Amino acid sequence: MKPCFKVFSACLALLLVLTGCAAGQPDPDETAAPAAGTAAKPEETTAVPAEETTTAPEPAYRDPDELPLINPNAEKRGSIRYLAIGHSLNVNVTHYLSDFLREAGYDKVEVAVLYYSGCRLDQHYDFMVHATAASRLYFNGKGTWSITAGYTMDMALRLTDWDYISFNAANVTNWVPGKLEPYLTEIEDHVRKYQPASHFFWNMFWAYQNDTPENQAKFNNYFQGTQLEMLKGNMSCAKVVMKNHPELEFMVPFGTAVQNIRTSPFVEGTWLIRDFGHLSFDYGYYLGALTLAKSIADIDIDASTFIPPGYEDRFTPEIINGLKTAVKDAFEDPWSVTENPYR
Repeated sequence: MKPCFKVFSACLALLLVLTGCAAGQPDPDETAAPAAGTAAKPEETTAVPAEETTTAPEPAYRDPDELPLINPNAEKRGSIRYLAIGHSLNVNVTHYLSDFLREAGYDKVEVAVLYYSGCRLDQHYDFMVHATAASRLYFNGKGTWSITAGYTMDMALRLTDWDYISFNAANVTNWVPGKLEPYLTEIEDHVRKYQPASHFFWNMFWAYQNDTPENQAKFNNYFQGTQLEMLKGNMSCAKVVMKNHPELEFMVPFGTAVQNIRTSPFVEGTWLIRDFGHLSFDYGYYLGALTLAKSIADIDIDASTFIPPGYEDRFTPEIINGLKTAVKDAFEDPWSVTENPYR
């Protein structure tokens, strides 16, 4: 065979090999950026468009002793829509929430409570899976409250695109984390289907009053005999819940704020708690709403001048400062009771 023919045959063989490789593998430059002046070919994909799968960002892991107390999304954006899934204590702390938020610059505020008396998470779960219309909806959209009976959870979730949704336990089980699952997880998953972009948070409520023999008997039965043991239980439960549920973006320290003001001599009889567990209509409702407004919107507590209408003569400067300080101290140290300086 002539040398030139050998060279030709080798070249032909190499060409055939290269051609076969090209047929079986993609060109490594196929996904490179197109040259200037050329249009990129749309990539074929089966992914759902981003706008159909929008979900709230999942926060990073939190140290249980350093839980977020202020909404990380708080901003003066003109409107806020909040739904509490809970019981009558939610009604207490939201009663003046719209007033504090409007004073702070929110021009459109919608607040709702999906309410069933003393409702535990397992009860909310049972109502949810059976579509039971057992709840009431407390709603405030224009500064006044309305109450509508016969509500299911899904009805409340369909009302609007809620910016914020809160969860909590009934106070008799707040201090027993094991009684919250799997109900909290199931409820959160269900709510997320209806509200893919809503921000979730947890309400840590207060210990009950123990100034009567009847109340003390309840403490003996449920809370190892003391008010402070109940508060410690609520705190421990909140830490467990927040650690195991990173989708809960912040926690409201109601329990600490209430206990802080209890160290003041102002607080006697029904001054703060009117019937073992529920807040008083004046000072109690004010304290609850102020705490919630700070958590959900990071309002400037010192700048607020709101006083519940009809109770103006009761709110002396000393009492206002005492209530505000109790709330501010709760955000400074949510896991300890701080002595209130106002006498």
